[in-house]
Amino acid sequence: MSALALLPVIVGAAFLASGAAKIRGATALAEAAQRFGIPRALATPVTAGLFTAMELALGVAVLVAPSPWSVAAASAAALVLAGFVALTGRAWRRGDDFDCGCFGAGGSTRVGPGLVARNTALLAAAVGAVIGGVLGAPTPLDVLGDTEGRLWLAVAAVTAIAGLLVTRLTADDRVRAATAATPGQTVELPSQEHVIEPGGYRTAPSFEVVGPDGEVVESLMLVAHRPVLLVFVKTGCGSCEGLLSDSAELIETLGPDGPVLVFAVSSARSVFEDAHPELLDRAVYGVASAREKLNVQRTPGAVLIGLNSRLVAGPVLGDTPVRELAASARALLEAPVPSLP
Repeated sequence: MSALALLPVIVGAAFLASGAAKIRGATALAEAAQRFGIPRALATPVTAGLFTAMELALGVAVLVAPSPWSVAAASAAALVLAGFVALTGRAWRRGDDFDCGCFGAGGSTRVGPGLVARNTALLAAAVGAVIGGVLGAPTPLDVLGDTEGRLWLAVAAVTAIAGLLVTRLTADDRVRAATAATPGQTVELPSQEHVIEPGGYRTAPSFEVVGPDGEVVESLMLVAHRPVLLVFVKTGCGSCEGLLSDSAELIETLGPDGPVLVFAVSSARSVFEDAHPELLDRAVYGVASAREKLNVQRTPGAVLIGLNSRLVAGPVLGDTPVRELAASARALLEAPVPSLP
């Protein structure tokens, strides 16, 4: 096999893996795009879904397109990867540090030199595939040679994508099973989503939201000075609107020395700001990843996070459980931390 024939295989596999991991994660991808500085009008769940479909189609084309279409496919992949390098490089130079969303909300790849190096290496592979195609290097299909070989390549690609989808769906099923409890029941986080620290308490998974000033805020910074009661809401949800209307009462319940009340808003920012201008300084946006990692599968829901990202309680789901958590928040924070068995 020609060494140049391996380059489109590497590039195509990367696009397929990336696209498959983003399936059913359009909202999280749109939020990640906004963090990279893509205009909000372009970074929407619809465009994110189209981008995911493009990644999958491009991955297949790079792998199976015959010459001369293989050169066109590799060229398109190189252009996309050049865009990735530019975006991630710019974010790294700015000093940004957030999850790039490269492999969906379930992944965790931070902006930094490693991400830039990975994208640069893939770009080099794509450029090499273009050069190889122009010079007449064999395509993956040429190497396989016959119809049977092409069939095996297609089967392998479908199997790989199916494996990724099954993994994602299985994880979703575990979440749905956990949240099938009554609305007032506290839902335990799956073991892979939190850590038991030596001090004997659960640590909330790291996540990011967008603050009132438009800046990305990491979960650790959200609770850097005071614990937070993070209440997940969206406009148009009757129970959510009740909690939003009673925000002053909830703040009084938490007390001046208690946790800070913060609303994690799933709705469009402009819609929420028009409906609740009095809560602008208590709202955070871009919360799809936070909802997924904290297993808040419907609204309203809430988690109580202490200092050092200690997961004190939650998630709880429903209007009454959220109010009950607010009422008991100070006592929960003051209670002794349980020891490890």
